[in-house]
Amino acid sequence: MKLDSMHHSRWTCICVLLSILLVNAVKREHEHAPVHTDEVVFVGCFFVDESEAPVDAAAAAQLGTQGCADQCNTPYFAMESGACKCIASMGATPASFRLRDSAGCGARCVGEELLEPPRFCATSIAVQRRQAVYTRTRCALGARFEVQEDAVVGALMQQQWKARILFDSWQEAALIVLDWGEVPMQVYSIWNAQLVDKSRQVMGPRLEVFLKGAMHSEVGLKLRGPPGIAPRLLCVSKASPPPPSPLPPPPPRPPSPPPTPLPPSPPPPPPPPSPPPP
Repeated sequence: MKLDSMHHSRWTCICVLLSILLVNAVKREHEHAPVHTDEVVFVGCFFVDESEAPVDAAAAAQLGTQGCADQCNTPYFAMESGACKCIASMGATPASFRLRDSAGCGARCVGEELLEPPRFCATSIAVQRRQAVYTRTRCALGARFEVQEDAVVGALMQQQWKARILFDSWQEAALIVLDWGEVPMQVYSIWNAQLVDKSRQVMGPRLEVFLKGAMHSEVGLKLRGPPGIAPRLLCVSKASPPPPSPLPPPPPRPPSPPPTPLPPSPPPPPPPPSPPPP
């Protein structure tokens, strides 16, 4: 009886240990899976060009940022007074320059109060119209743009600042596209990536680079232009190498030579002569 109890306890410990190992393996796989693959990204709080027709917030559908992102087929979209606006480009006029304080775009959108980073709907009343501008990041590797240094130095269009792109996973030679629309942005230094077109003298406001190096976690950028504006970010993973070609079929076997005919059998010997009669 005592031996049976010890045997049962041993198997129980083994089962518990296997369960712990399985849970840890699943957890590690989840932790390394790309997270930031398709995200709504807050670009910034901007003034609205007064030449734009005012939005009818009462008649507009209150979609929130996620619903607005799904509705718009444009590089950018914006929320003004809670109404969704699709934007083909931004930065075309001086009135669209970014406000340094994102709180100038009012409270968070209704129904999205718990989302992080905050989703602003530009519902606050101000002398000059404001809009919260967003874009969408699509990257199978999982990527997010992060401002590292937003120091105000120099004229508005020549301010220097630093940012980085953080990756959940890394693939050497994957194509990364950064697009600031018409915002006069220049990237004057970049590391862990290389330009697709090295002949270009000015890097921006649209930038295409290949990831460089076997394994990193970020791409660093030094920029010159209105600080803190996030670009539209797209990733195109490197195509997998084609499968090896199938082996050629073996050459046909040469035909077998015809069988050699056997020599004719010799005729049977004649029968012996019969003995003479007595």
